[in-house]
Amino acid sequence: MSRHHFTIALFFTLLAILATISSALPAPQSLKPQPFRFTVSSPELDAVWLVNSLPTVSWDATQMPEGSTLDIALLHHAKKESILLRRYVPARRASIPVNLRPEIVPGTYSLLLTVYNGRTSSVIGRSLVQSLILVSDESVDPEQEILSPSKSEAYNNSLNVVQESELVRLTHQPMRGTLVLSAPYTLGWTIPKALEGERHVRVNILLVSPEDEVVRTLATNIDAKVGFIYVLLPKDIPLTKYQIKVEIIGSGRKFLGYTLSFQTTLPAFSART
Repeated sequence: MSRHHFTIALFFTLLAILATISSALPAPQSLKPQPFRFTVSSPELDAVWLVNSLPTVSWDATQMPEGSTLDIALLHHAKKESILLRRYVPARRASIPVNLRPEIVPGTYSLLLTVYNGRTSSVIGRSLVQSLILVSDESVDPEQEILSPSKSEAYNNSLNVVQESELVRLTHQPMRGTLVLSAPYTLGWTIPKALEGERHVRVNILLVSPEDEVVRTLATNIDAKVGFIYVLLPKDIPLTKYQIKVEIIGSGRKFLGYTLSFQTTLPAFSART
């Protein structure tokens, strides 16, 4: 075989090998686009909704494709279950009332909005309101007013209560020995058995010194059925040791609970002048 014929034969052999390798390779997979995010303007984080009412859910519809639909569902934090409130809402509508049926159990939920490509199961967008509180009592203050220590003291003194020796069992509390100022922490509780059947049971959340002196009122007059709250440690308090005290009051009786002791520190890259 001449050198020229040998070169041609080698060329076609290499082509055959490359064709074999190419056919053995898996076909490239197209990347599935991630669902887009959008703003929910109502409800806001930690909003309070009344069961057996018709609150309105509102969202930013500027990103919504023509013909897209939207589902609205409640996600129960404790029971890990979902409750569908609306199905196949036109996504460009931007707002719609939802029916909080009377059988919905009060508690803390998240609100999930899911956008679909038409009336299909193809998800193209999502948004989540992390904390939404459902109550059955109209007297709950939706803003869960934060009072000054003097107002909190007046509130407690106006109640003719007997302090019980039974301690409140905390279901959630900060477990670290050092907590950062202005950061959110979850504080949860169980209602004492003596108050379980009572309709009006309230909770006060107090920041106290190791000597049990009230340093700051973090929240007051919360409906005990809510079960937990996010608390922020004030950014202007001294950097020292504290505890958080939980007061549960109802039917003239007061029960107390305390978190573990903790030291406070400033957020990263911040300093006091």
